[in-house]
Amino acid sequence: MKKNMLIMLTPPFMFSKEDLDRAKNLAKEYDLSAIPSQEVTKEHVESAEIIFGWPKIEWLKDARHLKWLHLPSA
Repeated sequence: MKKNMLIMLTPPFMFSKEDLDRAKNLAKEYDLSAIPSQEVTKEHVESAEIIFGWPKIEWLKDARHLKWLHLPSA
C-alpha cells in the first residue's frame, strides 16, 4: 500500500508541473497530492505521512500517519 504525501499549493509556494512530476518520480512509494490550500480537507491531512504546507493546527492532532511536516517558511 502506498503512503500519502500532501503538497499544499499556496502562493508564492507553487510548483510547476515539471516540479511535481520530478517529485512523483523521486518518491514512487508515495501517492502525491498537490492541492490548493483552500481545497485541502481534514481527511487529506489525516491520511498524509508527509505534508508540505500550512495545515490547520486543529487537524494535526488527528494526523496519526504524519511523520514529516515541512512548513514552506522553514
